[in-house]
Amino acid sequence: MNSCAPHPYRRLRLLGAALLVAMLPGVDPGPLPPRNVQAETSRHPTLVIFKAKRRLLYFENDILKRRFTITLGTRPLGDKDRAGDRRTPEGEYYVTSKKPSSRFRRFLGISYPNIEDARRGLDRRLISEDDFARIRRAIATGQSPPWGTPLGGYVGIHGEGGAYRGFTKRHHLNWTDGCIALSDEDIETLYHLVDVGTPVLIFP
Repeated sequence: MNSCAPHPYRRLRLLGAALLVAMLPGVDPGPLPPRNVQAETSRHPTLVIFKAKRRLLYFENDILKRRFTITLGTRPLGDKDRAGDRRTPEGEYYVTSKKPSSRFRRFLGISYPNIEDARRGLDRRLISEDDFARIRRAIATGQSPPWGTPLGGYVGIHGEGGAYRGFTKRHHLNWTDGCIALSDEDIETLYHLVDVGTPVLIFP
């Protein structure tokens, strides 16, 4: 487990709460209260994603604050295991970078491949021992893992940009290469709530 992942007990609590929310239609909790310095110092954000439900849940201190509709890679079923498979990964990750400007509005890089992805790739001889060691070192220090191996990379959470504007909420079409996409309005909101190091838990 990387140092950015939630504690196991906290992860179980989050999963229980997130599953309940994901199963019920519910109503969005609405806007967050006004920001202040004291609140900023005590925030502990976590993102929980359910691929089958096309939902991203934003928690602060284990309390659900927002839910977002998402779209996925064009092959939404199954875990990502190599470059170009157009699948969205499943597992425990964390935000590695924040790119304020991209062709998809905003971009939050996530730590794919993680140790489990790398070990599976090594067992299947998709990557070398050296690749595995580089990925393991990066995860152990909370850095971005190398994205140039046969396992692929450049996976993140981003907006729609011009070409796919409106697809996430109106057309319900999975169109990414394996990333998680939100509407441009929603990624604008999420981008300012999330920090580098924020845990990202992705479930089938």
